[in-house]
Formats: sequence, structure tokens, C-alpha cells
Amino acid sequence: MIELFISAFLKGGMYILISMGLSLVYGVMKIPNFAHGEFYLIGAYCSYIGLSMLKLPGVVV
Repeated sequence: MIELFISAFLKGGMYILISMGLSLVYGVMKIPNFAHGEFYLIGAYCSYIGLSMLKLPGVVV
């Protein structure tokens, strides 16, 4: 049960950081910058490669 709370807390913190970055850039420039989503996608893809193809443990990735 505690692992569920920790996982939810970490995912929520990650979503908060992404949304804060998007809102900060939009608030300053008044132009939506979707490069944040691209970097998030690159990180997710690298994690997928590390976990599934390279068989790295989750702590390393």
C-alpha cells in the first residue's frame, strides 16, 4: 500500500513540474511551447528502451 502512495506521489510531482514549465513559458511568451512534451516523450522512450530491451532494473533507469 505504501508503494502505491509513493508511486502516485512521484507521478503527481512529475505532472506538476511539466505543467508548471508549460504555464511559465506560456505566461511569459504568450505562445504555447510544446517542446516540454517532446522532452517528456524522449525520457519515456529512453526508459522504455532501458527497461524492456536492455533489461536494466527500474532503479537504474
